[in-house]
Amino acid sequence: MFPIQSLLSARLFVSPKLVEGRIYFVSNMSGKLNLYVMDEEGACFEPHFCPHIALQNPTLMNGELFVILPELGRILVMIDGDGNEVYKPYLIPLTGGYPEPFMADTFATDRVNCVIADSEQNMAYF
Repeated sequence: MFPIQSLLSARLFVSPKLVEGRIYFVSNMSGKLNLYVMDEEGACFEPHFCPHIALQNPTLMNGELFVILPELGRILVMIDGDGNEVYKPYLIPLTGGYPEPFMADTFATDRVNCVIADSEQNMAYF
């Protein structure tokens, strides 16, 4: 027999993307969905931005969880306001840090979804 807690603590590892020798993926290792990064050769993975911010549930989204834009040195993520499910686009530096709103004035009153993104052309459709 095993404790039920072991089933309740299953971890997600979704949307892995390999860019310039680094693997970026979404996981709920901290209890909230966050973007993690690790070296391609293997290493200890690290959260890519603040732990109090949670990403959207990947099973509820129709679009991209995150888009890496290496030419711009940024990652595009969709973040809501404390669980209100009104998603807005944010940019994070490739080195990690605090998410900055992307086109905040344009999307101020809208719920946004990143349907298609092309990292080679630095283009996203919302």
